Amino acid sequence: MLTRNLQIICVAMIVCLGCFYQAQRLRLSGEIGTAMQLISRAYVEPVDQRKLFDSAMSGMLKDLDPYSSYIPPVEYKPFQDVLKQQFEGLGVNLVGPPAVERLTVITPLAGSPALRAGVEPGDVILEIEGKSTEGMSVDDASKLLRGPEGTSVHLKMSRKSLEEGKEDLVIEVDIKRAAVEVESVVGAQRKKDGAWDYFLPGTEKVAYVRIDIFGEKTTDEFRKALELVKGDARGLVIDLRDNAGGLLPAAVDICDMFLESGPIVTIQGRLPEDRVVYDATAGTTIAKDVPIVVLVNGGSASASEIVAAALHDQGRAKVAGERSFGKGTIQQVFVMDGGRSGLKLTTAKYYPPSGKNIHRGPRMTEKDEWGVVPDEKLNVTLTEEETRKLYQRWRNSEVPASGTSSSGNGDPSAADTLSDDPALKKAYEQLKEMLQPI
Repeated sequence: MLTRNLQIICVAMIVCLGCFYQAQRLRLSGEIGTAMQLISRAYVEPVDQRKLFDSAMSGMLKDLDPYSSYIPPVEYKPFQDVLKQQFEGLGVNLVGPPAVERLTVITPLAGSPALRAGVEPGDVILEIEGKSTEGMSVDDASKLLRGPEGTSVHLKMSRKSLEEGKEDLVIEVDIKRAAVEVESVVGAQRKKDGAWDYFLPGTEKVAYVRIDIFGEKTTDEFRKALELVKGDARGLVIDLRDNAGGLLPAAVDICDMFLESGPIVTIQGRLPEDRVVYDATAGTTIAKDVPIVVLVNGGSASASEIVAAALHDQGRAKVAGERSFGKGTIQQVFVMDGGRSGLKLTTAKYYPPSGKNIHRGPRMTEKDEWGVVPDEKLNVTLTEEETRKLYQRWRNSEVPASGTSSSGNGDPSAADTLSDDPALKKAYEQLKEMLQPI
């Protein structure tokens, strides 16, 4: 009888303790609601309740880390559209305060109105429709940049001058918004029929595939590209430069196309049991003896780093270019407000097969371990002028070639056409050394 009474007392204590902590949380939630009511009732001017709620949500997340944020209703659909690879707007990835001082272009997406208008990575947007962007967040800028297909938006931008001592260039441009079906996977040059030629010029039959973003269609697009080249490709360049990331499953799927076994990436949440290891499955899409070089730079982040690190750590690819960005965290989007808004929250860190640290903390220096570092002798740092030429090369690749497809059957001296992209040229030369004799 005594034992039973003790059990009842213990259960009651546990329930009471749980109720206490739950009450604490509910009390704080109630205080937020009370504050909103007070502001709505007592503030000197009328205040919109929805704006108050959105501000409260944003305030709760802003001090967690740079990648956690509240996605209000006005931005939730555009956020989803980017990953779905279809939206109405300019097609440009941006970064804003506090990560940078002013609204800056990360990269215009392949095939987008922004790319066709000549927008370049690194361009600083000074004004949108005459409105200053000083202090403007990416979220606020997105509201101004997106709009119905066919309408135009006027941008005033600053671009760093290539001539030393010269002032930055000020560029003004009108860009017509479009319904953008974003291609996340592109090749070396678009052909007359609009399809991509996935081979670099030259007789070595080196295939080239660039991934712009890891979206919902990326896996299928990438697999189709490999299917087109796998019969002829003797080497492969996977270009992940200025790819800011995207969906984790797409990155895992792409790695699995090249690996037959072993870990691809390990996801570690807050608790020890919150650990998930993604392993490669048997079979590859392209032959195991086809050498691969992955290109990265300071704009390659998150999913890009997962792919580069996994293929490198498993010995399947070499890495060329510049040290990657160093974003080693995973964000999960929680649907809120009946599917009208979302909460993007950092829920885990990820680690490549080697177990090395990818994430660059705020106090880390160049001497610390972070990011994906190119192989010895494959580190190529582009100058500002070379970077400008690279972006011009990417824009030019969108224009259908007037000649016939290279398909690996071009002039042996065609490697000279890579002179405007030293990193790609270095990757090409590396693959030439690794190619099997024929």
